[in-house]
Amino acid sequence: MNEPCGALQTSHCLQTDAYPAHSSELMTTVRTTLGIAFACMFFALAPWMLDLANLRFATDLLVYLSLAAMWNLLAGFGGLISVGQQAYVGIGGYAFFVCLAFFGLPLPVSILAGMAFSAAAALVFAPLLLRLKGPHFAIGTWVMAELCLLAVANTPYLGGGSG
Repeated sequence: MNEPCGALQTSHCLQTDAYPAHSSELMTTVRTTLGIAFACMFFALAPWMLDLANLRFATDLLVYLSLAAMWNLLAGFGGLISVGQQAYVGIGGYAFFVCLAFFGLPLPVSILAGMAFSAAAALVFAPLLLRLKGPHFAIGTWVMAELCLLAVANTPYLGGGSG
């Protein structure tokens, strides 16, 4: 119940009852849930539904979407401007490739190995980089990414300069 306390209304005078969720809010939640479920089904069935060019496009789309989500978490929520987060994607990608092509591990194990190597790299770099603030953090992440690039470019096992 909203009962005014006279001419001077203060925050302790107004009482609001908890209101139940409106049907429009419920419909938005249902539509969002159904949209996410449809997208998951589509991408799960994409290898059998799409030709090679469209499958490549969908893969690139998901990679860019994950990079955008990573940027949103860092800059949007954390306030950290990073220009080196692509290094973690590269580390995971190279680890996945090495496990699959050279070690002959199954695909799911190679994917998990790529994730583990990327997380391990983050655990190594994070204590060093999170000490930095502002532009120093951006430059530090850039240096970290360049360090990873040089390590891959100078490793003949990974293709050397041609990567």
